[in-house]
Amino acid sequence: MSNYEHDEPRTEQPRLKRRFRPDHLVGWLDLIGHAVKETAPRIHRTHLQIADTVFRSVEALAPNRPAVKITRSMHHLIANVAYSSVAYGGAGLSHLARHRYQPVTDEREIFELAPPHLSAPRD
Repeated sequence: MSNYEHDEPRTEQPRLKRRFRPDHLVGWLDLIGHAVKETAPRIHRTHLQIADTVFRSVEALAPNRPAVKITRSMHHLIANVAYSSVAYGGAGLSHLARHRYQPVTDEREIFELAPPHLSAPRD
C-alpha cells in the first residue's frame, strides 16, 4: 500500500531507441581533434618552462654543466617530437572528421594540418 493517496499505477513508457548517427560521431571527432591540436602546444610550453627551471637549478652546480646541457637538449628534442606528434594527430583527426574521410587531393592541405607553433614550408 502506498503512502500517497493519489498514486496511480505505474505504466511503462516506451523507450526511445537511440540510433547511431554518423554525423554525431563526426562532430565529436572534430571537436576532440581540434581540442588536442590546440591544447598540445600549451602543455608543451608549460612542460618546457618547468623543465628549464629544473635544468637551470641543476646547471648552477659547476661539475654538472656539461651533462646538463646535453640532457637539456635531448629532453627538448624528445619533447618537441612528442608534442608535435600529438598536435599533428589531433589536427589529422579533425581534418578527417571535417572532410568525412575524403582523401587529400592537394598536398598543400597536408601542411594545413600543422599545429600553429610550427611553420609550413614556403613555396
